Amino acid sequence: MSLIHLIVIDPATGRRETSFVAPIHGKTYDELEAKAQADYPEYLYLRDDDGALQTQLVNQDSYYLNGKVEVKPSSLHDWDGEKWVLNQQRQAELANEKRQQLIDSIDNTAAQYLEKWTRFTSEYEARESAALAYQSADYQGEASVYITGFAQAAGLDLRTATKLILKQAVQLRATLEQMSVLRMRKYELKQPNLTLDEMQKIHDDIIAQMQALAEAQQ
Repeated sequence: MSLIHLIVIDPATGRRETSFVAPIHGKTYDELEAKAQADYPEYLYLRDDDGALQTQLVNQDSYYLNGKVEVKPSSLHDWDGEKWVLNQQRQAELANEKRQQLIDSIDNTAAQYLEKWTRFTSEYEARESAALAYQSADYQGEASVYITGFAQAAGLDLRTATKLILKQAVQLRATLEQMSVLRMRKYELKQPNLTLDEMQKIHDDIIAQMQALAEAQQ
């Protein structure tokens, strides 16, 4: 059995003052109304038979005006006495905060991959130099330990290992360049008048491309 509510509304503000419930405060709605008239004689009374209106108005961010419930649209809105209005300063602060969070996320994601790829930079450069020298010698003579060690571990002959070393060096440089380009896209988030959803979409696209680049580099 649904409880019957009599909701008391302050006509000056539209705020719910209190509620009376049958059968708690009276057996019938008429008894609730009599109690409300005694305690709040100049107020507005709303009958609610299913609790839906009570649920809406018990919210501190809701008002009853012009025959309807006005619920706060978002945390960025303030009540001006008649309607909800957007607080533009708060909106700008939230946008700036969100923008910085997304920029930090992009930088941190790029740093995570770059740290992995550049951890042994000196070794990569030495191996590439050795491969270039061996290639320049037409794959003749004694190969550097950087080449022989790689060839042995990969199960390759020296010529094939040399070509693979050089190919990987070119690929790594291209990957680092592409990652730099993607990271610089963070400045797209500083375009004026972007909504939070638009910022999020730009961020998500950048991160997705970074992840795809990382998978290709593996």
